[in-house]
Amino acid sequence: MKKILSYIALSAIAMSGCGGDTEEIASVGSNYKLYSNSEIEISVPIDWDIIESGNFTSNVPSNTTVAFLSNEKNERFTSNVNITKSTNQENTSLNDFSKSSMLNAKKKLLEFKQLSFEEESINNTEAITYVFSGKQRAKEPILDFQQTFMKNEDTFYTITFAHLPSETKANIDKVNTGINTITIL
Repeated sequence: MKKILSYIALSAIAMSGCGGDTEEIASVGSNYKLYSNSEIEISVPIDWDIIESGNFTSNVPSNTTVAFLSNEKNERFTSNVNITKSTNQENTSLNDFSKSSMLNAKKKLLEFKQLSFEEESINNTEAITYVFSGKQRAKEPILDFQQTFMKNEDTFYTITFAHLPSETKANIDKVNTGINTITIL
């Protein structure tokens, strides 16, 4: 379990708790369950584990509210999604926050490479998504990251999906379907 939580920490650290409830979501199919707390709702692949902030080890950043972990364990890295939140104390725009986060990722990750950028709307909330790759340490594998940034009033939410480049397109699409259901409450 400690190794699994270190995977979450890696993807959360590269980017830098409320009780949750799960139920099946008909809108995206029976292969998903709903995770919700007082701030967000998101569809998660039904076979993924949900780890809430009270169950994190000390190496997971304190602003991580929840993580979702693939059931397909891998010795090198297990795909995961984590959601962090940050208070907007300086009235920063979503665009500036996402750019700042990308600059931090570029500084922290070795072999950083930005792959794409997209401005979109998810459930009527402005979102900015960056896709990039890199690794935290020389002996670790290169990972692909997808970060979606959203803002609600004075809080930024960052949804980070981290996986090995060899992850199947079907699994990536399955996770993206879930991410595209997020609602900031």
